[in-house]
This record gives sequence, structure tokens and C-alpha cells, in this order.
Amino acid sequence: MHRLSCLLAILTASMIAPTGAWADMSFRAVTLEEPALCRPDCPTLILAEGEITRSSAQSFLDFVQRQLPSRGAGLRNVVFVDSPGGSVIGSMALGSVWRKLGATVVVARPEVPRPGWFASESASAEKVRAARCFSACVYALMGGAKRIIPEGSRVGVHQSHKIDLARDPANSGAPMRELIPSDEPTAALRNYARTMGINTALIDLAQSTPPQGFRILTAAETKRYRLSNSRF
Repeated sequence: MHRLSCLLAILTASMIAPTGAWADMSFRAVTLEEPALCRPDCPTLILAEGEITRSSAQSFLDFVQRQLPSRGAGLRNVVFVDSPGGSVIGSMALGSVWRKLGATVVVARPEVPRPGWFASESASAEKVRAARCFSACVYALMGGAKRIIPEGSRVGVHQSHKIDLARDPANSGAPMRELIPSDEPTAALRNYARTMGINTALIDLAQSTPPQGFRILTAAETKRYRLSNSRF
């Protein structure tokens, strides 16, 4: 575990900005390679990227079950997450799974090649992208037994909402996206946060932030709300 801590510390030293479009959340096994620390027995971590759906928790469990037979103890209980948000219910379910497994969740993204079918993937500890965890993703992050937000990565909250699609009144034919408050009960969000050991004032901050924008949390705020509870 000491070697893994050293690797994670190196990861934060060379963060680069996030890029890319978002699809539904997917999971990949990534082996971090740092010859001076671990080769030939480098740890395999999990990369979770994309928009969280109501089925993401089950997809994660299915992924772990597929990986365990071949990787066994080599698959470490560390999840790198990079997500714009998604389903609040799906995010709470995913966070609950991560808590049951005692996972460490890091808001960062190892830079790895796009996978081919059954591709073997690896990433250098020198190439890790800063990541984002916005909107509903924050509820998944809450589920981490250890929660790490490296410098350069961003966590943003706002009011839970629904997206209403309507036609442009100017008859351009393009759909318009209108954000409207959702009926997700604030009391349920507070209860979930409390269960995960998070200061429930974070829910009040999120629900008071209009859904059209984000309230990006400072490092001091993530500590104050107990969203970040570990460091390298």
C-alpha cells in the first residue's frame, strides 16, 4: 500500500487539463507503471468516466466481477472518476456501492490509450489529467471511504434538475434545452450525505445554486464540508 501511496502522490505532480465529450459512464482497469517504485508488480486501478446513469452501479459491479478472475488481488480498490454528473438516484446508488467496498475515490483521470477489445492498458504515473466531478457526480464521490480531490481537479455543485427539450420558437428546427428544478427530495439528499459523513450544509449550498451554472468548490470548502477527507 505504501508503493501505491507513492504512485498516487506522483500522479498529482503533473496534472493536465481535462478534455473530451461525455458518454454514459464506463469502467476500465488501468495499470499504473512506475519502474522505480513497483515494476513488475504495479497496481491496477479503476477508471470511471462519463455520465452517470441509473444503471451505473450495476455496471460497476458487473465490471468488477469480470475483472476479478484474471486480476485477483492485483485489482486495487481505488477509483479515478471523471464525470459531468447525470442521474442523482444513479449517483447515490453508485456511491453506496463504493462505500460498501471501501473504495478510495480520486477526482483525476490517468491518460491511457482508447481501448480495443480485450486491450491491455497501462498508464504512466507521469501522465494524469485533471478531472471534474460536477452535479450528481458529487453524490457518487460522497460514497468513497477515502475521497481525494487533487489540485487542478474541479468539483462543482448545483440544484438537481431535469432537462426539458422543446422546439425553438423561431422555428429553426433545433431543440432547446431548458433546465427546470427536479423533484428530487432535498431531505433524501441530506440523509444520504449524513450517512456518508458529509456536512449536510453542502446540500443546502447545491440546492441554492441555479441549475444553469455551477458552484465550484474551493479546496477549503471541500474540507469544510468533509467532501475531501484524505490527501497524499
